[in-house]
Order: sequence, then structure tokens, then C-alpha cells
Amino acid sequence: MSFNANQLVPDRRIHALLIGPSGSGKTAAACCFPGKTFILDFDDRAKGPINGCTFLQEKVKSGQIEIETILPWKGQRATTIKDIYTILEILDNRITKGEVENVILDSTTALRRLFVNEATNSDKTNIKHHIIIDVKVSQKQDYLYAATAMSNIIYDNLKTFRCNLFISTHLKDKVIASPTQEDPERVIVVGQSITAPGQLAVEIPSWFDETWEFEIDASIKSKPPERFVVFQGLFAKTSMRNIGYEENGKWTPTHKLNITNKNFYEVLKPTLERMKGEALKEIK
Repeated sequence: MSFNANQLVPDRRIHALLIGPSGSGKTAAACCFPGKTFILDFDDRAKGPINGCTFLQEKVKSGQIEIETILPWKGQRATTIKDIYTILEILDNRITKGEVENVILDSTTALRRLFVNEATNSDKTNIKHHIIIDVKVSQKQDYLYAATAMSNIIYDNLKTFRCNLFISTHLKDKVIASPTQEDPERVIVVGQSITAPGQLAVEIPSWFDETWEFEIDASIKSKPPERFVVFQGLFAKTSMRNIGYEENGKWTPTHKLNITNKNFYEVLKPTLERMKGEALKEIK
């Protein structure tokens, strides 16, 4: 059975990569979406920004935000990918039952660190590690394992979940060696990339139609910082049409929205409703 493109109803689920510095509001913004939210907290920092947001307090009090903190060590042993599989299996069952509508992975930076730690402190690589005092030093093969494990968790598992999915990440400077006679260790910055090992820094953004950049504007020192979500930019991209806001009865398109002390979903909701209305007109 074949379909024409105009017969297809847009998938209501959102799978988004949230890029931005620490404190820019990524986790709090993702928590704003309606329904039960489950956070896979690899940073152990999710509670702070959530508890600090007045617009999330009702959701916190009603138990609509649940946090699973996953650290590199469980007692005396390294956390393994099997430990995360166990959590994901339980989570998938809860999503299937309709108990969870939103999943947040916070963040790729910490997830990479966890898997590098697992590889370094296990026999997976079958290669002798350098040891400084009592600490094993990670090597290239550890990062290759981390990349494979991260790909499995994000692409092969989380992206198959039938719910909204938000993956948060940070940017880091991309550097290349540029030695000089005076400074043989010299490097120069040639751009930025997300914090993921090797080729995965390029691949992860390609897995998402929604890549949103979170910005902090602290240029006016006499005022609190302002926060924005950018939908079209150096890294940002979106499949949403005609993003904007309504003011005095007039619709104003924009490439970014101001979310300073605001519920991100409520700021984005007018755009989502316009898109839904347009889709229904096309189907008719």
C-alpha cells in the first residue's frame, strides 16, 4: 500500500539534540514538555537547575520529573554498559505502558567519560594500560569503545523509544597541531564540535532533525543574563515551519526564542499549534 506525501500525518514525537554551555537551560527546557519526564543523569547535576526553576515546581511536586543518577563507579566497580541496558529495558517497558512521555539524556559529555572509564578499568581492550601511581591512563582503544557504546545507547536504543527524546551536549574547541620552533606543542583552534569521541562528534547531530542551540547573553552587566533557544544557526537546525511568536495579534517569525525565566514548552507551543493546524488543512 502506497501513500502520497500529503497523506502522512507528522510524527508528534520530538527527538532533539540540545547544544549549549552549562547553565544555559537545556535540562530545564526539556523538562517543560507535558507528561512524565525521566532523566538519565550522567552529570549528577540535574537536580539543581530543575529545583531552581519556578515554572517547574508544580511538575516537581506532583512527581512528574524522575531522575536516575548514573555515575562512572558503583561502589568499588566501574559502571558498565550492562548496567545501563538494565535501566533502559525497565524504562522502555514504562514508556510502552504510557507511564513516561519524555526522556532526557544529560549529557553526552558525561556519557563519554563513563564509557572511557569502563573500558580503562576492565579487560575489554586486552591491552596493558599505562599506570601512574594507582591510576590507569586511558588510551585510543578506550575512546573507540566509548564511541561504539554511545552509538548503541543513543541510536540503537533511545531513538527507538516511542516518546519525546532530548539529548544534551556541550561544545568544545576543535584544535589541530601547529608546532613552531619556539613552541613545538602549539595548537590552533579551527572550529567547534560536540563532546563525543572521534567521528561520533559528526554523526550524532546527523541523527536528529531537531538540533537546538542554547545561548546565554550576559552582555548587559546591570541585568540578569538572558537565555535563548536558536533553531537555525551554525549548529542549529529544525524541521519546524514558521517558528515565531504572536504579539498584538500579529505573528512574527524568528530564528530564535527568548526563554528567560519562561517555560520553554509554553514559548514553543504557539508554533506547534500553528504547525498542527497547517498539517490538518493539508490532509483535508
